[in-house]
Amino acid sequence: MARSESEQPTELELEILKVLWEKSPLLVRDVRAGLEQADRPLPHSTVITMLNIMHRKGYLKRRKEGKSFWFWPASPKKSMMNRITGDIVSRCSNDWPKQCYSSIRPCGSSATASANCENSAATTLPAESTPLRQLSMFDTHERC
Repeated sequence: MARSESEQPTELELEILKVLWEKSPLLVRDVRAGLEQADRPLPHSTVITMLNIMHRKGYLKRRKEGKSFWFWPASPKKSMMNRITGDIVSRCSNDWPKQCYSSIRPCGSSATASANCENSAATTLPAESTPLRQLSMFDTHERC
């Protein structure tokens, strides 16, 4: 029985996207070489299959030149990361700011650090570069 398609890229699809975000457009053999450099060697036929699946899902664009296809990401890395982060947030409960953020970035390992964090209503969120900070709805919520 076939596995249902996920709304977000699989682990392998993300590895392929990382190669293509680094440099694109690329031919199949170049994507395969990039995967090998990332310690993810795959047969040529598997890479072709994955690239075609990703194109069908809308993660990649492609252009045919002669007998070869050139592939590149359909969206920038930041856009995909925001989409994945948004999906994680939407799956959380009604108390999502506290629960999601705490599960992704714990306050501290010691009991004192955790207690201090839980009791602090004014704790700020991490730097602008973290995915959760990029979601504007986190701007008014406490860290823990």
